[in-house]
Amino acid sequence: ERIDLAPDEIANLKGTEKELADWTLKQSRDLRHAITAIKDVETMEQAAARASTLTEEFMGKLLSIPEECESCDQARESLRQFIEKRRGINHG
Repeated sequence: ERIDLAPDEIANLKGTEKELADWTLKQSRDLRHAITAIKDVETMEQAAARASTLTEEFMGKLLSIPEECESCDQARESLRQFIEKRRGINHG
């Protein structure tokens, strides 16, 4: 959040990438507030569940951005495999 999503970095983005960065920044801030508000096991579990949900939402949004480079295919395939493995762990 403080490096990749710094205002000067976001200002250089365009279109869908900028929208994703703005969305991610808001979600990251909200999650950080949820983490600092942890008071008991229940609120910790809620924050952990929110983090997991946000990770999957982010990955889905990232995969929906059109490819812009030759090496993107390999990176996207690695990302898809990571998501499927993660879903198997979370749902298995």
